[in-house]
Amino acid sequence: MFKRIKALFIQSSGHYDKYRGKARNHKSLDIVWKFGVLIIGTTVTLVGVVFLVIPGPGWPVIIIGLLLLATEFQWAAKSLEPVQRLASRFNESYKARTSQRTRTVILVVIIMLSTLSVFIAFAWSR
Repeated sequence: MFKRIKALFIQSSGHYDKYRGKARNHKSLDIVWKFGVLIIGTTVTLVGVVFLVIPGPGWPVIIIGLLLLATEFQWAAKSLEPVQRLASRFNESYKARTSQRTRTVILVVIIMLSTLSVFIAFAWSR
């Protein structure tokens, strides 16, 4: 699952492979790259932990932080395995319970509500 997400968001443009490949060829750049990923991923993960205590989307932010860390660190990828199993089970049960038409309607409603919330946010900010 992580490989599909990575392929979808990171490698789809080809920029990630290009820049990561250059960094891997130089030891100092490789260390800086990994350190940057470590700092950003850890910060996002810790913000998610804070969101568990205060109101906020704690678990999704923690998962995003771990996904960032998993691009460079095997331990982070292994820590996401339970999340991947849970997501796969949920996806299979969701597909078994709903038809393609129902899933399409739900997706359209979510997109419409998201678009509406963006328009409301822009209107509210004026």
